[in-house]
Amino acid sequence: MTDSIHAAGIKAVLFDFGGVLAELRAEAHLLPLVQPRLTREELWALWSDSPAVRAHETGKVSAEQFAEQIVGELSLEIGPQAFLAGFRQWIVGPFSETHELIREVALRHTTALLTNTSALHWPVIQSLDVLPHMHHVFASYQIGLIKPDRDYFDFALEQMCIAPREAVFFDDSPLNVAAARDLGIHGYRVEGAAQVRQRLTLLGLLPA
Repeated sequence: MTDSIHAAGIKAVLFDFGGVLAELRAEAHLLPLVQPRLTREELWALWSDSPAVRAHETGKVSAEQFAEQIVGELSLEIGPQAFLAGFRQWIVGPFSETHELIREVALRHTTALLTNTSALHWPVIQSLDVLPHMHHVFASYQIGLIKPDRDYFDFALEQMCIAPREAVFFDDSPLNVAAARDLGIHGYRVEGAAQVRQRLTLLGLLPA
């Protein structure tokens, strides 16, 4: 009932990209390089806090500089070029439900893409027919801000001219969802476009 009441005032639907609209092979690439030394949870905790990741995904360093730094941070037993070869292949493609979902949502609500990404991956994202269905796009490397930082969300909301309570946000990262909720955004952790549709339907933002 609470979600339905909140949904009546929703003006915008905000999407993360990887893990929400598109499948990634990040774990398939990284986990074999760090296990058994690091667990899955430990790996992503280090990744989220990594100075190299933050610098790369806010456009402050090149892909080559990033690769050299992250190999050192994670103590990987491969070189920077070998790391980059795998990193370039992280984006598999949209989930089967993605295009129908975003087309339908964009006809009913303001849509936005809120993604931590880099100049290396951006051409791939551009090729996947997702951006035409987004009224706003906030790519971290382009705006110099990154999730889960508050200033990232503040910037997006300001550009869209909406209040936090007027937005619903979907991300596969618990940290990003928690940060959005702390700001007053209606945040939901999901894995894949099918789960997004289920939640939007429950909220009354898409027809059953």
